[in-house]
Amino acid sequence: MRRYADASVAVTPVRGHPSLINTATEVEQVGRLLRAEGLETVEDDMRFGGEDFAWYLQARPGCFWFLGAQGAGSADHHAPRFNPDPTVFWRGVHYWLILATAAADAGRA
Repeated sequence: MRRYADASVAVTPVRGHPSLINTATEVEQVGRLLRAEGLETVEDDMRFGGEDFAWYLQARPGCFWFLGAQGAGSADHHAPRFNPDPTVFWRGVHYWLILATAAADAGRA
């Protein structure tokens, strides 16, 4: 700015989704539960895009997982051309049953 003393800058913030940042403790806990049930977990590459689940993670610790339903030629899951593979839907049900029963078991301990 010193070079152009008469210059000015206007900044207009554009609010979108916050960054989705999984908490390490929850990733490890959920990953351990899934692997104990014989499910494969894979660490995915970082993605740059909006995800509404990020709002939850600002309020509570947690983690976001993909089921692996995006088939060849399909767009991302928030895109109009997303064509999920229905043969993997059971993973979502299984995932939530694992978490629910683990929470119930922890509540009894």
